[in-house]
Amino acid sequence: MNVTRTRRRALVATTATLALSATALLGAVAPASAVDPAIVGTVTAPAGVDISGTMVVAFLPDEHGFAPKGVSPVQPDGSFAITGITPDVGYQVFVMNNGFNPGAIATGYYKAGATEVALPSAATLVHAGAAPITVKAVGSTSISGGIVPPAEGEEYSWEPADPVVYLLDPELGRPAGAGELAFDDLVTYSASGALPGASYDVAIPTNDDFTEFAYHAGQGFAMATLHSGSVRVKAGTTGLKSFVSGPTAKNAATVSGTAKVGSKLTAGAVSWSATSTSSYQWLRNGVAISGATSSSYTQVAADLGKKVSVRVTAHPSSPTLGLVAVTSAQTATVAAGPSASVKSAPKISGTVAVGHTLKTSAGSWSLPGVSASYQWLRGGKAIAGATSSSYTVSTKDVGAKLSVRVTAKVAGHLSASATSASTKTVAKVKPSVSAKLSKSSAKRTSTVKVTVIVKATGVSKPTGKVTVKVGSKTVTKTVSSSAKGKVVVTLPKQAKKGTYKVSVTYTPSGSTAKVVTKGSASSHKLTLS
Repeated sequence: MNVTRTRRRALVATTATLALSATALLGAVAPASAVDPAIVGTVTAPAGVDISGTMVVAFLPDEHGFAPKGVSPVQPDGSFAITGITPDVGYQVFVMNNGFNPGAIATGYYKAGATEVALPSAATLVHAGAAPITVKAVGSTSISGGIVPPAEGEEYSWEPADPVVYLLDPELGRPAGAGELAFDDLVTYSASGALPGASYDVAIPTNDDFTEFAYHAGQGFAMATLHSGSVRVKAGTTGLKSFVSGPTAKNAATVSGTAKVGSKLTAGAVSWSATSTSSYQWLRNGVAISGATSSSYTQVAADLGKKVSVRVTAHPSSPTLGLVAVTSAQTATVAAGPSASVKSAPKISGTVAVGHTLKTSAGSWSLPGVSASYQWLRGGKAIAGATSSSYTVSTKDVGAKLSVRVTAKVAGHLSASATSASTKTVAKVKPSVSAKLSKSSAKRTSTVKVTVIVKATGVSKPTGKVTVKVGSKTVTKTVSSSAKGKVVVTLPKQAKKGTYKVSVTYTPSGSTAKVVTKGSASSHKLTLS
């Protein structure tokens, strides 16, 4: 930016290409007739907001830059009619004020039932010949700032083609506001026309056909000559500070290291054309990683499946040069880090018997933050549903040894497993057998019965046979599953009076025999008279 040369340029007619293009179109547009297709309507604005000089423009959707297909001035009563447009085509209706006057309306698009919107994608498409529309305009706000030119002997990165700054919508690059550049030791501007709450690219044209711009690239940065370097600014922002020039990177930013969680990446040094120090910001899929501002970065779980790069920023020692940032290529997709290794295996505690609960430790691992999951094993094979840190031994475990496999998971890392030592073999259940005589003393000719109850942990319906011995006589009765372990046995008659020992034994059968041992009840005495 040659300030001396630019000062010599006449600052007349700096209403810019936006106004000039619209004026040229207006000169070519004939008054509407009864048969001309037209988009008609009214622009309304809050009290005290100036609509004089306002124009309404029709754009084809998705067309970049300022390429209107029809333009109409807004009459003093707010009405407009855009003619000369193609029937059966939907247009975005755009309202702008050529004066770039802070007291005028804001530039924006028509959206049915709403006030102006800033982005073309939010606009309601309007067809010629449709019912009149009402564009609800709002008051304009501004974006202001200054641009520091380089000192004598420092290189200029760009020069303005016209002493005007534009506000461009970030979707299609259409001018939405403008202001003049004022030249002194600091180039200043205040661009009006901004829609409150919206964000814009702040840009200065650098060629005469307005296809190239220098863009605000962030507070204190040199302005970018590529749109990709633009940093959007919210309407109402003041005190922006940009620089015409900044140092040039003599080599590309690079990253070395392996793209894997837990591994360290290192930024290569960048040399600059002017004396500068470098700062660093690591990026995850292009977005800054909070706190990652050193020249190296150790990848974390959040990086898994993403790509990492580094932005290196030059901080020049010269007060007339702005910051400049260069960004490295992205790494390969970040892979999972290595799994934790086991330091001590999980250990089972508790009584190894049916009905008892066993517990296991998670073991200890080489990485912090381990989340453990569990799988109990019977004879080395997974037990369905046994996935907690405790396990209650069941009859299915009889005859087998138990163990547990612990899987250690650390976010962003591969998982690892370790298996405990096996328990001793789970033994058969020893049944509880009880017997109760209906009478302990009776006539020799009387009927005496004994009630036998068989219980076995884990077996709700034990089967087998109960054998009752009285003196030298024995009687046996089958225990069916429907008996649920309870049978009543009538004692055999005795030929002689006296005291007899009554003993009861239980022998399991069928599936019960696979998990239950034989058992006996305490003996009783029966006195017969």
